[in-house]
Amino acid sequence: MSSDKKSGVAYGWLLFGGSALGIFALGMLASNITSRKEEAKVARVQFNTEISDWEADNSKWGESFPREYASWKAAEHMNQNSKYGGSGARDYLEDNPRLVILFAGYGFSKEFKQARGHFYAVEDVVETARTGDASPATCWTCKSPDVPRLMDETSPSEFYADNFMNLKDEVTNP
Repeated sequence: MSSDKKSGVAYGWLLFGGSALGIFALGMLASNITSRKEEAKVARVQFNTEISDWEADNSKWGESFPREYASWKAAEHMNQNSKYGGSGARDYLEDNPRLVILFAGYGFSKEFKQARGHFYAVEDVVETARTGDASPATCWTCKSPDVPRLMDETSPSEFYADNFMNLKDEVTNP
């Protein structure tokens, strides 16, 4: 066999092998996509216990979602500060008094402390000097899962028109 014929045969086998490998890879990709689509069809949230409408108690949700609850609960004991935050007590105005001037006219000029995470959301917003008798109920919106229940009991417009302190006893779950 001449060398040109040998190289042509080798090239043919190389082309055949490469094509077969490419077709195999495309088949595996199609199979993977199909199986992921099937997984998505059967994936659903499974509750271990019945959860009532508007349930805001974190421990009741924790019965069905133990990992998420444990992560949320762990924030209770994370009270150290780091270079980029942390959840310990830190007063930014004390650390940098120039911020009082920067925030002049805003509530942050009265008090600006490090956010300590979701576990302390309700406690921190109640204890801050930025909220008081003149504060609107909107300050609760990002702090508690009790808010949707309160909006359902009245209406969103009535909730937002209400006063922060009027709802203080209603909002208990961070």
